[in-house]
Amino acid sequence: MASQWNENVSAIYGASKVNATPAVGSIAQWEAAPWNGNSGHVAYVESVGATEITITEDSWGGGTSRRNVSRSGTGHPDSYLHIKDVPQGTTSNTSSGQVAVRSDGLAVFFRGTDGRLWNAWHTSTGWHVAGIGGSVASGSGVSVRSDGMAVFFRGTDGRLWNAWHTSTGWHVAGIGGSVASGSGVSVRSD
Repeated sequence: MASQWNENVSAIYGASKVNATPAVGSIAQWEAAPWNGNSGHVAYVESVGATEITITEDSWGGGTSRRNVSRSGTGHPDSYLHIKDVPQGTTSNTSSGQVAVRSDGLAVFFRGTDGRLWNAWHTSTGWHVAGIGGSVASGSGVSVRSDGMAVFFRGTDGRLWNAWHTSTGWHVAGIGGSVASGSGVSVRSD
């Protein structure tokens, strides 16, 4: 039951992974109550503002929805589970591969097992995954502009590459230069 997720996360990952502070990528958790069939409820935290959080949730009755929840008063989650919070900023390199997360957490760019740049994005119908193209060097960083419409990476040829989105889809082209092996690629926020 969703009302036990906080206890399970605490037992598996440690008590520090459960607290009252929301973060993008955390799981908002509500204890059992009449409004949730006395089973509890969980939702994905999409964004955190000063007075409210934005969550994506689903229910037994079907239908995924996105809504804002006040950070105070009634209806606020009882706790937040921090298993895979989205790093603040736009880039995160993981040991399992190169990953860049758009600032709102709804789009992820990564090097696939085929070496190409891939994109996963979230809409009201769920998550979608598609290959973009290019040839991302093993061990190189992938960085995404905050609006998610441009991605930069080190190609297998050692040059800086760019993938960008327009109304006709994704496009990939080499920019040039010589990016050192194992170095990161980052994008200014402006």
